[in-house]
Amino acid sequence: LGGLGFTVEEFSMPFKSFSGGWRMRAELSRVLASKPDLLLLDEPSNYLDLPAVEWLQKFLKAYDGTLMLISHDRYLLKSLTDITVEVDAGTAVRYEGDLDWYLNEREVRFEHLRAAKENQDRHREQLQRFVDRFKAQSSKASQAQSKQKLIDKLDEQKILLPKRYTSSGSLRLADPPACGVEIFRCENMSFSYDGKRNVFENLEFNIIRGEKVALIGYNGLGKTTLMRIISAHSEPTGGKAVLGHNVAPGYLSQEFAETISPDMSVYRVAKNAWDSAGGGPEKVFRNQLGAFGFDENDIEKPSGVLSGGEKIRLAFLKLFLMKPNFLLLDEPTNHLDTETLTWLENFLASYKKCIIAVSHDRHFLDKVTNKTLMIEHRRAKLYKGGYTASAEQRRTDREIYERHYRNQQKEIARQEAYIEQQRRWNRERNIIAAESRQKLLDKMVKLDAPEKDEKTVKMRFVQGLQSGNDVLSVRSLGFSYGAAKILSDVSFSVKRGERVFIVGPNGCGKSTLIKLLLGKLTPS
Repeated sequence: LGGLGFTVEEFSMPFKSFSGGWRMRAELSRVLASKPDLLLLDEPSNYLDLPAVEWLQKFLKAYDGTLMLISHDRYLLKSLTDITVEVDAGTAVRYEGDLDWYLNEREVRFEHLRAAKENQDRHREQLQRFVDRFKAQSSKASQAQSKQKLIDKLDEQKILLPKRYTSSGSLRLADPPACGVEIFRCENMSFSYDGKRNVFENLEFNIIRGEKVALIGYNGLGKTTLMRIISAHSEPTGGKAVLGHNVAPGYLSQEFAETISPDMSVYRVAKNAWDSAGGGPEKVFRNQLGAFGFDENDIEKPSGVLSGGEKIRLAFLKLFLMKPNFLLLDEPTNHLDTETLTWLENFLASYKKCIIAVSHDRHFLDKVTNKTLMIEHRRAKLYKGGYTASAEQRRTDREIYERHYRNQQKEIARQEAYIEQQRRWNRERNIIAAESRQKLLDKMVKLDAPEKDEKTVKMRFVQGLQSGNDVLSVRSLGFSYGAAKILSDVSFSVKRGERVFIVGPNGCGKSTLIKLLLGKLTPS
């Protein structure tokens, strides 16, 4: 716990009193302390702040056991995994390579699958034409029955294309209302929950139309609180927070998907948002459903049966249908699959309006944002550039400040030594010289000591017993929820030391597979 940044005073505090990111760290320490041979992590970076993600990457890089990982964080995937298992279309396929190799190889595999499916569909169509034509003729009836058996066999062995190729769409949204140049500004702004300790204080910054801002900082320092103030869901306890002329904020909170009624259908959730924003032709509305990956088989589903990623997509659909011109996104990449994440990045990168986003995904922030607002030590500072560029600028600024501080401290020490020496001599001219030098020293504008990071993460992992070379073997695994078949005939193996990335669209069964491997579910 100490290594993960918890203070001794926090050891006895209730678990529920911590923010989501710190709860995740406590869960991680509990799992890691069990000294596992096989470590199965399902989206471990969700709700972690960026420093914690960087610590997790370093820790897992040094971990000596076998790792199986579900994640949308390409920073983790590219640096940690060397085997990829794709779960899609009811089965799992093992790729002998990392994320980049998988992304290339799956396209090659898809082309083979598509050609095979076209041949199968063409063959079935020919057989069906024969059956339809001759099944009523007694001279051809036996041949028709034989052809029908072949059709039934083909249907049993039907080739299914991966879901990502059958549920993609292009997004066309109505233009939101125009707004002024200044989107938001704050003046001497502070906020406190208890009236005693400020979460942040004396904030001064503004956001201009067209800027895309990454909001970063350790968990618990007020990022979500600041987002709620900017979106007008909360008010500051000191200073001013002002939205610009005709600004229509659209706020996607971390809990946004959980606020959708589980009994309400996908169609009804989206339709209510569509109608509240003025509505329009039904065909246009249904195109929007399709663009967010909801086809005719999905729209009547109750929201409660959707996967985490599908709920997030529905939340985004609801948000965009309300036509905001200022997007505030609090951890928007949580629970998104790789395909949806890529789609979201491309959309936001081309989005012409203003965005402010909280995210632990460095790749996402670098692609989408052009400014960075850093919160630390209850203050905020705006930097040019996305996460990587601003991190380099912050590092440079800190080094320059620390150097100036050290030089000033040396100068102060030199002057104080001179004053002390003059006073020891205790002659009139020496006393006059000491007093003169003291006045100069008192007029010096002294720099504050550089502040340390809010939280530091250090951890040492004690390795348990080493497992055998064959860590995991899966043969013809299947699983169904009622009549819905989730996985069928899944076979793959994992060797000691391999680091495996599990990838596939939301709802295809990745988390189900992890639960099956852990014994929390029973294969069908």
